[in-house]
Amino acid sequence: NVYMVLQILLGVSIAATNLYVFLAILLKNKKINPFNKLLMAQAVADFAVGSFNLPFLHFLTVFRYWPFSVTTCIFWSSLDNSLNVISIYQVLFMSWTRYMSMQSPATYANHILVRHSFLVCFFIWIFSFSFWVFNYLFTHYLS
Repeated sequence: NVYMVLQILLGVSIAATNLYVFLAILLKNKKINPFNKLLMAQAVADFAVGSFNLPFLHFLTVFRYWPFSVTTCIFWSSLDNSLNVISIYQVLFMSWTRYMSMQSPATYANHILVRHSFLVCFFIWIFSFSFWVFNYLFTHYLS
């Protein structure tokens, strides 16, 4: 099926491209600045989407039903929503940091440190995973 092959190529290309971005930033830059840290976190989130979310979506699209267990469905749903929310929030934070660097370039470096960008990314990941995992677990086991 041509559609299935295109979906697989899309997932592989997303994962490979984001792995390349992550390695390029990690290996080529001597100094990691806050924006590069955010780009690395975004590349990791998009790599996870291409590696973990899209293969299950391919099965769902090809078979037109969920061929796995309920536990796998809960795991995939949690991961799918978490990684997508992480990606969106990180793009919003990157946009905000770019806006702040344009708005006040002289004081930007004093306000946004590598440590701050790491903490914001860490908070985004923890918040998203805890929200969606608990949401799906409580929804499934309480209903």
